[in-house]
Formats: sequence, structure tokens, C-alpha cells
Amino acid sequence: MATIVLTASHPSAASIRRRIRGWRRERQPIDLGDHLTVWGLPIFVGAGLLWWLIGHESGAMSFSNALPGGAAKVEVEVGFGITMIAFAALMKAISELGPLAIGSTNRHWLYSSPVSRGALLAPRFAMSTTFGAIGGLVLVRMSTLFTTTPVPWWWCGLLGAALGAGSVGFGVVRQQDRHAATLYRVAISMIASIGAICCAGVFPSTPRVSPHVALALAVGAIVASGVGVALGAYRLRHLDAVSLSAGSDLLTALRASTTMIDGSILSAELASRTWRLMGSAPSRRFRWNGAKALIEADFRRVHRDRGAVRLLGYMCVLPYVSGATVSAAAIPVVVLLCAVTVAGRFGRGLRDVNASNTFRAVFGGSDAGIRMAHLAVPAAAVSILFMVCLPILWHASVIAVTIIPVVALLALYRSTSRPPLDYGGLILTTPFGQIPVDMIRQLMRGPLVVAAAAFLQFAVGM
Repeated sequence: MATIVLTASHPSAASIRRRIRGWRRERQPIDLGDHLTVWGLPIFVGAGLLWWLIGHESGAMSFSNALPGGAAKVEVEVGFGITMIAFAALMKAISELGPLAIGSTNRHWLYSSPVSRGALLAPRFAMSTTFGAIGGLVLVRMSTLFTTTPVPWWWCGLLGAALGAGSVGFGVVRQQDRHAATLYRVAISMIASIGAICCAGVFPSTPRVSPHVALALAVGAIVASGVGVALGAYRLRHLDAVSLSAGSDLLTALRASTTMIDGSILSAELASRTWRLMGSAPSRRFRWNGAKALIEADFRRVHRDRGAVRLLGYMCVLPYVSGATVSAAAIPVVVLLCAVTVAGRFGRGLRDVNASNTFRAVFGGSDAGIRMAHLAVPAAAVSILFMVCLPILWHASVIAVTIIPVVALLALYRSTSRPPLDYGGLILTTPFGQIPVDMIRQLMRGPLVVAAAAFLQFAVGM
């Protein structure tokens, strides 16, 4: 009779990782030619963009011939505000993705073992911190391209890299502690608000900050970022299975969307997460029948989704804030992009009914009537945005202004009515990799309308 001998020792995290890598190499041998065929073009384009970013001096694109529509030079305060808003978006993305998330297989077989959880998560934390630092560096570098800074741009880039790494470290603390999660959300709101105030130029008479004060603030930010990374590394051992699985579904959807070149996978997961966070809601009887009931149901969905209402508010303010960085000819394009964004968020009901023939058959009636009923709420949201932004569009061409709501709704309808992707179309093989020409054509079904309208707005506004 066989017996099981229990030992007090167990393999280390490093030995487990080496064994897993060995198994993967045995089952999936690496073919360099196949990898170059798939990743050659992205690596080539990424290296070119990186060289372009590094090779320019601070303020290289701050002149009127470089900015869209011939805008004037971006002031330092406006550039700082845009960078703050971008960092708030980066922190929001970090909080949504985890920042540390593991799949169900690893969570069941590996992270439930008696191996040190901190040692298992250390390489993943180091990689996340590195990506956060790269993201902060790129954000600051993009800002310094349009803003002339008194110091070399790489000093600002180092500060941005430190802040990006610190955001990941504090994100791990937020992932482990609910009170820290509240503080993290408050910090995101404060950073975004300060950035919006700087972009709007509410305090034009504010005196310039002295170099010594700026240096002290930069050193303090770097020290705080170091503390965040240290706290995040310390909290690795305290992360439980629930916190580690918080962003795994979203990360899986992001990977699938990137691999399949289909953004609907990610958007469906985001919508599902929105409804899960919302929880239960009291049911009510519909007051009308037919198309009016569909419009009422779509309105209730938007009313319960407070994120859509907040997005509408942000998009109503964005054209006024961007007036400091773009010229009068480019403002209609900004309003058009805001309208397209609002229509996409308010048009989730239209996307659902277009995605399934069975879903439309349940409602009864004609397909055209069901689709038009689900266009009512996005049309109302786009109309609100259009009316709020009319004062800033008063000087623009009539053609550039009147096409905004029409193009936004047309792009929404074409995007949501797109049939499922056909992966068997034309693929162009180049020395730098494969280009799925037919898939790009299918994905550009809605964005092509927006691009053509933006070109027309620029043409009539020049």
C-alpha cells in the first residue's frame, strides 16, 4: 500500500518559475522566424516612434506650423495641466487592471500552495512597475514636445518615470486595503481637477514658481514615489486571492482584443463590469408600449449608469479646455470627437440589439424600428453636448458645425451594425511583418466617417 510522505520543505518560487518555463519550452518551442513575422512590424514601428521621441528637443512642436490647425505655442501651465490629466488617466487604468492580476489557473494551482506569495509576485510587480515607469516617461515626453521647459526634457522624463512607478506601487496598496482604495480614488480626482484648472487658465495672474521651489517639489514627488514602490513591494505578501483576481477578467479581455484585433471583446467586458459594480436596482413597470418602451428602457439603463453622465459632463468641458492648445479651425474637430465618444458610451443599447438577431426577434416589430428606437438616447446626449458647445463654435463655418451631430450618430450606427469580423480576408506580407488589410477595412467602418468629416471641417475652416 502506497503512503504519502509529508515533508516540511517545499520548492522555492524561483525553482517553480524555472520549471514552468522549461515545460513551456518543451510544449511550445520558440521559432524565431514565426515571431519575427508576427512582431516584426510592431517592433519596427515602436523603435521608430521611440527614436523620434528621444531625438527631439524640448518644445520642438510648440510652433504654429506643428500644432493642429495652426495653434500658438502651448504655455507651461497648460502643458502641466495636460500632463496631470494624463497621469490621472494612467492611475485610473492601473486601478482598473489591478495592477497585479492573475488568471484562474495560476490562482488555483500555484498561488494556493504554501510557497511565499511575495516571492511569486515579485517578478510580476517588477514588470508592472517598469511598465508604469515607461508610461510616465512617455506621457511627460509627449508634454515636453509641445511645451518649452527651462530644463532638459530628460530631467522631466525621469520625474515622470518615478511618478509612474510610484502610481503602480500605491496601486498595489490600494488593491490590498479598502481605505487606501478610497484615498487612491480621491487622489485621481484631485489630480484631474488640478490639471483641468491649469488647462482652463483660471488663475492667469498666478506668479511663476521659483526654480528652488520646483526642485523641492520634484524631489518630494520622487521620494513619495519611492515610498509607494517600497510599500507596494511590502504588501505583496498580504494580497489574497480575491484582490488578485479583481482585474483578471479585464486583463484577459484586453489581451483577447489585442490578439483578435476586435475591440468589442473589451467593450463587452467593460459594460459587464459596470453592471456588476452597479449591483441590483428596483424594477419598475413601463409606462408605454412598443417603441416608447424601448426608449424608456434605454433611458433607464443610462440613468443607472452614472459613468455615462459623468463622461457627458467631461466631454462638454473638454472643448473649452482645449481652446488653449488648438486654434479656432481645430475646435470643431475636437467637438466632433467628443460627440463621437459620447455617442459610443450612450449607444450601448444599440450595440446590443445590433449584435444579435435573436435579441431583436424577442422584441418583435421591424429591425429598423428597433434600431431607430435605440438611437433616441444617443441622439439626445449628442444634442446636449452640441448645444453646450455652440458658444465656442459660433465663429466656425456652418458646414463644419452642422455635420457634428449627424456624423456622430452615423459613425455610431455604422460601428454597431458591423458584422462579425472575417479573419479569412486579404493579408499583406511585408519584410516587416503581416498587415491584415481586410480586417483593417472592416474595423474602419465607423472611424472612416469621422475621419472624412474631420478632413472636411479642416478644409472649410482654413
